[in-house]
Amino acid sequence: PGKSNAFEISRKLGLNSAVIDRAQEYLSQEQIRFEDVIQNAEYHRQLAEKEREQAEMARRESERLKQQVQKERKRLEEQRDKILTQDGDVYGKSALVIDTHAMRLTKRIGLTKEEDPVKIEFDLKKFVPPQYGIHLCHQLVFHGRKVCTARNPKCDICPVNMLCNYYKNKKEK
Repeated sequence: PGKSNAFEISRKLGLNSAVIDRAQEYLSQEQIRFEDVIQNAEYHRQLAEKEREQAEMARRESERLKQQVQKERKRLEEQRDKILTQDGDVYGKSALVIDTHAMRLTKRIGLTKEEDPVKIEFDLKKFVPPQYGIHLCHQLVFHGRKVCTARNPKCDICPVNMLCNYYKNKKEK
């Protein structure tokens, strides 16, 4: 009959079988089906709770791995920039090093719309001859430190303001 443990417990406690059988007769099929529905709902609730906990654990783990990968990527990009700069300065090899100054300036001027240093490098390679790459990088760093600073760019004295999208937009306002 029903899924209630009351009958089973009563048997184990030694209640007369005739009394237990008589009590079971009072349960209707509808009550039995109702207990089945309740049991099924409880099973699925517990299952959903376990799956939610597993999903939360997987989300936390993926977030941890994402942060770890981002940290490693930043470290590798910094190492790459140092190596490229060194190759360009010491060995005269072609290099476009995209640091924070180069990122800010190339976006402000309008040479790229990208955020990723590697994508910015590819955009610049389209029109910067290889032999001028390392020189451009040094010029961007110098210009970014002295003229086109992050917080307060000195657009009025900038020698390339006539080419600069940032200056044009600032002037229109």
